[in-house]
Amino acid sequence: MCRITGFWDFKNQSPFQLNKTVKGMNNSMIHGGPDDSGIYVEHQLGVALGHRRLSIIDLTKTGQQPMTHPSDRWVICYNGEVYNFKEIKNELKTLGEHFKSTSDTEVILHAWARWGEKCLEKFRGMFAIAIWDKQDQQLTLVRDRVGVKQLYWYHTEHLFMFASELKAFHQHPLFKKEINPNAVSLFFNYGYIPAPNCIFKHAHKLEPGHILTIRKDEEMNIKSYWSPMDYVRTTNQYSTGATLVDELEEQLTEAVQLRMISDVPVGIFLSGGIDSSLVAALAQQQSSQPLKTFTIGFEEASHNEAHWAKKVANHLGTNHSEQYCSPKDALDVIPKLPKLYDEPFGDTSAIPTYLVSKNAANELKVVLSADGGDEQFAGYHHYQWLEKIATIKKIPGGVMGLKVIKSWGLLNAFGKVNKNWAHANHRFEKLMNVISSDSAIKKMEAIYEACPASILKRFGLSSISPTRSLLNQDIGPSTPLIWDTMHYLPDDICVKLDRAAMAVSLEGREPLLDHKLIEWSLGLPYSAKTNGGFKKQLLRDVLYRHIPKALVDRPKAGFAIPLTQWMNNQLRPLVSDVLSVSNMRNAGILNPDIFTNLDQLTERQKWHAFVFQMWYSYWVK
Repeated sequence: MCRITGFWDFKNQSPFQLNKTVKGMNNSMIHGGPDDSGIYVEHQLGVALGHRRLSIIDLTKTGQQPMTHPSDRWVICYNGEVYNFKEIKNELKTLGEHFKSTSDTEVILHAWARWGEKCLEKFRGMFAIAIWDKQDQQLTLVRDRVGVKQLYWYHTEHLFMFASELKAFHQHPLFKKEINPNAVSLFFNYGYIPAPNCIFKHAHKLEPGHILTIRKDEEMNIKSYWSPMDYVRTTNQYSTGATLVDELEEQLTEAVQLRMISDVPVGIFLSGGIDSSLVAALAQQQSSQPLKTFTIGFEEASHNEAHWAKKVANHLGTNHSEQYCSPKDALDVIPKLPKLYDEPFGDTSAIPTYLVSKNAANELKVVLSADGGDEQFAGYHHYQWLEKIATIKKIPGGVMGLKVIKSWGLLNAFGKVNKNWAHANHRFEKLMNVISSDSAIKKMEAIYEACPASILKRFGLSSISPTRSLLNQDIGPSTPLIWDTMHYLPDDICVKLDRAAMAVSLEGREPLLDHKLIEWSLGLPYSAKTNGGFKKQLLRDVLYRHIPKALVDRPKAGFAIPLTQWMNNQLRPLVSDVLSVSNMRNAGILNPDIFTNLDQLTERQKWHAFVFQMWYSYWVK
């Protein structure tokens, strides 16, 4: 695991500053690669690459980057892990390739030289790759299929930059910190900024499963090499019963086994929920020694699952460590959020994620996390509500529909699924608008945007939607799962773990985001994953083979902090200070009038405004 950066100054505007600039960009991410660093510079062309290394595989100097191919044509800097690199290496050896190291970086470089872009079909892992082709004078960027690793790029006239983290761009003298108003609107809509959008003008995120190439004439091309939509099965022919559970367990076991490959010990984040308990069980099953598991709890009983995690750890026989997150701990972390996340980032679980990462980093360099189970196997409540909405549409008569809405509690539940609606008026009318939508994707559109439009208007922003690749490809009940896999997972969940973990020099690996597992799960109809309406029933059936039901069968709690309690008490002075009318007016982006009375805002609205203002003060002001 590492951090990468670089740039191409096409006009070579400051040839004598190339080394200094790329070193500054590189060192701004030293937390993600404290073990080693390197740069590559071609002064005549204005090209510079930088790399910071966290040594996980091949701990020797032979794995140092940037790495040059023996032919002297290609230079690579790379962030991530290709877990099946040994198999690819053996294949390359049969073709006459020779290797000097035991690193996966060298395997990627030789695979690229041998097969070009087609080598990506062989890679199984998480990666952000930059390859400079000296002969063709072309720079290529690649992001892994699911988007576990992030990759930013910036292009203005005669300057192209890339980096694992946006903070690296601030070290380049030609970077302009111009706010992208559309990205601000997106943040207040979603709580994160969906790719390819970025908070700064001229800056972008390379989307998951995409390749970017740019040539010396500044001609740039971006294309997709993998999409979840290609694996959605249109037939109903699939395994059922115990055979289906066997297939899933085989997929999961292989995904976990691959992510245990390391030259340093591997630990596990264990919340005690279905996903993390399953990952921990399968990982411990493959280890002859007790693995280290880490959990974080809360003093507030309503948000605390630490005692369940401990019971699961005791059953599995892991070496368990738990830590409790107090309001004081949160106060200590909150000022660090702007630096950690580079962009406004509204997911409050970033706080406990950072704390549990910091605890694990005291003992390890690698941990397994269990993100992705909800998105693949229908774990979120709103998936079920969308199913109910579809059922209501089939019931004739508005009165009968109203009775069903009330009996199912959809009106109140709908306010909870999108917290922007928690204190909104006319929720019934908005829900009826969703019900009247024709397709699953249109229902999602209504859920995400009906209320945020009014909220954005209050903040002085305009409503805007990111590009949606599912708009014309409605596939029924599984549409929300695929939307979350393509957008919420890479733009929120993966960003949260990557930044929190790498801030303390810890590598987070995601077995449930193995692309082979995702391709397999996308081939299943929604009904196969829920089995009679129970969330994640298919995952549960595998888990019950390893852990007693009594330890894991309970309502979903998630990984959220007690935000309302804290913001009304311990965090209130800090929030009030950051969101003072004078601060809002000085920033000149949000409407300062709505901050004269913070109590008129929902907790989510206050938090997002608070996060945005902290970010603005840190990076722009």
